Amino acid sequence: MLEPPAIGYVAVSQLAAWQELAAGWAVYEDWPVLRCVSCHGFVRRLADDDNRVYAYTDGQHTAAVVDHLRRSHLDLDPDR
Repeated sequence: MLEPPAIGYVAVSQLAAWQELAAGWAVYEDWPVLRCVSCHGFVRRLADDDNRVYAYTDGQHTAAVVDHLRRSHLDLDPDR
């Protein structure tokens, strides 16, 4: 079986830059979702349709914020 390719140096540095931006990014609760303070866009769900609260790790929360920033705030692209 082939090994998956390792993530390259450029990709690692880009991801680190996005994660640094995401670490201090402000979000607010608009039950059952978290929204971005800047654009009021969706960041992640807090609970399912039956109001069972999701348990996110810090890494999962950061990944959700990074995803939102990359989709909705391209002007923040660390490579620009």
